[in-house]
Amino acid sequence: MVRYTRTPELVSTLTDIQHLRTALREEKLSAEQEAQLWEELSTAAIYHATHLESNALTFDEAKAVIDEHRQRKRDARAGG
Repeated sequence: MVRYTRTPELVSTLTDIQHLRTALREEKLSAEQEAQLWEELSTAAIYHATHLESNALTFDEAKAVIDEHRQRKRDARAGG
């Protein structure tokens, strides 16, 4: 079990996160902004998951591989 010491800095950071979460819930994103956000989040999640498995790729290298895969999927859906 991980234990954290409740420091003023930690409490301040958690408070800031909560305020940002509230603000983001009230913010309306365009479809394009939402798609871009999901793409960035999924890229980061994939990178970190593979990095935990001792993948030696940098974030930019992993992003290039993921972007190439996404482009191939888009091309296949478009019939090209």
